[in-house]
Amino acid sequence: MDIIRTNTALLLSMFLMKGYAAVDPVAWSLLPEKGFPQVNSGETTSVVYTLAVNPRFPGPVVLHTQFDKIGDTFSITDKCNNVAVKPGGKCQVIIQFTATNSTPSSIQMSYQYNNNVIKLSRLNTSVTEVHADVVGSITNLPTQFTLSNPEQQPVFSVTYTNTGTASVMGYAGNSAGTNLLSASPESVATVSVVAGGNGCGTINNPITLAPGNSCSISGRLTPHAVGNLTVGGLFTYNNGANTVNPTGETQVVNGSGQCQLSAATNLLFHNPTYQYSDNVLQFKFTNPCATAVTLGAVSYTSTGASSTITPGEQYDQCSNTTLAANDSCTVLVSVIPQGLGLLSVSAQVTADSLTASATAATTVQAPGYTHTVTFINQCSFPVWYGVSQPAGSVDPTQNPSPNAYLLAPQVDGQLSAAKSITITGTYNGQFFPRTGCSQQSSSSNFVCATGDCGSGANAQCPNGNVYEPYTRVEETFSLTIPTQGGYDVSLINGASIPAELKGLGPQSSQSNSPAAPFVCSGAGAPIQPPYTPFTPQYPAPPPPAGPNNPPTTPLGNCPWQYTAPSSSPLFNFVSNTTTVTDCSSCSSPNVCGLAFQTTPSAGNVVLACGNLLGYWTINQLCSSNVTYVGANSAMNPSTVFNCNSPITNYSIQSYPIGTTAYDIYSCTPQGSSLESCYNNNNSTCCGAVDWNTTMPYLTWETQQAYTANTDWINGGSGSSTSRLSPTPQQSIQWLKDACPTAYSYPFDDHSSTFNCNTSDAAQQNQVNMDFEIVFCPGGIIGDLSENP
Repeated sequence: MDIIRTNTALLLSMFLMKGYAAVDPVAWSLLPEKGFPQVNSGETTSVVYTLAVNPRFPGPVVLHTQFDKIGDTFSITDKCNNVAVKPGGKCQVIIQFTATNSTPSSIQMSYQYNNNVIKLSRLNTSVTEVHADVVGSITNLPTQFTLSNPEQQPVFSVTYTNTGTASVMGYAGNSAGTNLLSASPESVATVSVVAGGNGCGTINNPITLAPGNSCSISGRLTPHAVGNLTVGGLFTYNNGANTVNPTGETQVVNGSGQCQLSAATNLLFHNPTYQYSDNVLQFKFTNPCATAVTLGAVSYTSTGASSTITPGEQYDQCSNTTLAANDSCTVLVSVIPQGLGLLSVSAQVTADSLTASATAATTVQAPGYTHTVTFINQCSFPVWYGVSQPAGSVDPTQNPSPNAYLLAPQVDGQLSAAKSITITGTYNGQFFPRTGCSQQSSSSNFVCATGDCGSGANAQCPNGNVYEPYTRVEETFSLTIPTQGGYDVSLINGASIPAELKGLGPQSSQSNSPAAPFVCSGAGAPIQPPYTPFTPQYPAPPPPAGPNNPPTTPLGNCPWQYTAPSSSPLFNFVSNTTTVTDCSSCSSPNVCGLAFQTTPSAGNVVLACGNLLGYWTINQLCSSNVTYVGANSAMNPSTVFNCNSPITNYSIQSYPIGTTAYDIYSCTPQGSSLESCYNNNNSTCCGAVDWNTTMPYLTWETQQAYTANTDWINGGSGSSTSRLSPTPQQSIQWLKDACPTAYSYPFDDHSSTFNCNTSDAAQQNQVNMDFEIVFCPGGIIGDLSENP
């Protein structure tokens, strides 16, 4: 039985005069009735408050909620705040608690209607400090589901994550091979593992969880009676010495004649949530019904701090679609807080006249403006952030070790892993993601599949060398005003996982400046906010003017989907699972491409089948940093792309003697040739494409090019010469399509350089700007392997 309390207080005396003396407007209940269950450090649990309006009350009641939090991490999904609840109606507030340590924490909820404020009892947490390596969590468990009319059989997931520094071997369930999942009492509902849904092993087939890695098991609930239900999972590891047992609460209720779509928040606000940060939220809608349902358009509402809310239309799998039985869909929305304080954002959709809604809530705080860089991981796999150390630049990571750089994988419904560093002096280097990292022992070198930097046992990069391909994130810091330079994301020498870099400042109010959209915006962002009105006033030529009719959203969104020229496998960067002489022997899920023969530092590459880790570029493949040692010479990228061939083989224009195809591919200046086409009108300049005049429109530019080199566009000139394939333009176009706001070649400055120096829109108050770097923003990984 839930504890139910009714409130009389002042409102009762008011209704005595109006003839409603027997009506108590609002009642509350709590599940579990004793509050938060005891949990181990690192685990997550939740409680559910239900507020119900008396069916005898004469009209709807508008509810308002508030929370007083002390101590550890709470995440609140509030479906009651500022909601008008009809007589007989209900709303729910879900409070999730993640135990990061054993320090006592508590939360007190208050709700208000009319002039009455009801403070509920404070809920205290109880945490057992343990040193287990594996933590568990339950996601997509609805707060309630129906017994009949119609019967619902919801599917949920249990995820186990290795938070330790060493691999563990384990399996779902106990040593007898049972209790993979549990539901108690079984008289209310039973649980079964979804066919093919166990990714966590069994007693007879255990799995190995590397540090930072996760596994999941999916279960389906079948209801039998109305009542409260506790759902749990079990993971056993270290030869049975350790177990982890996450639990969650739900209810079985009688139906109302229609199947109810369920909704959940998969990606939450960043923790902490800073003003002007780009929070890409993901909401998930699930059809637990026996038949398909038709969805309307997903809409968004917000309360609290003012925010720029931009739905990601290209990531909307739900609006106006038909959702099959037991199927799910997701949507992404960018939320950039402009104000401070409490903020909640909800996504809702109507399915067969019933509305399902999910909410993400946070408290927005002001940036500290201390040159702090925060790394956030929204990838489904572990990422180690990297900081290069060229001469004069120092990595400020405290007590460097593999675990110090580790960002745990994103788990649905949980806060994203985040770590921060503060630059106290000058820094002129780069930040980058590292994936697939390991070391043989605590004293051996820390080696990574992508972003390897030749680090020793402590995982710190010893210098400025990082071995491409990887996604490069660049920023400089200084002690003189402005105390930071331009920032960018670069794909010139290749790509690994997606990344977004954003300064925590406001958009510029100087809307007539062609550079205004690049002020404090997200380089690499999957969803760019609108910038309006934008009326750019170009200076008189030179330089060349640009178009005066930009779209409402001038910067292009980054889908992080790559389509290589001619679909050549040489652009695929893969792990060396199996060395091959041609691609015919590769079968899914493996991908054919170029892999490092041994370690990235050696620079030797071979044709191989393996996991897709990222992408090579001609700029990198033709460089002296790559040596092809494969058995099949026909797959040598230097030969395929004619890297060392004289440019005279392809052009009738005059270039300095010794100019090669690689020079025009890489825009390496040769005398007065192959300089930027944005700086001169020499017909042998390098580039250019005006990305804001392409069809379709790609992204804004701060300046147009003086001219374009026909050799760069067409791969050559003259009727009797050969053509480079792909053409130099084609060799970078696919990179720009994958991320319009990232550098695709060295002279891509006017569409890819951002700046953020002030804390005010008028750009007067210079500060030591803070930045956020999000890996796999919105959980987007493109076509990369699930665990590169």
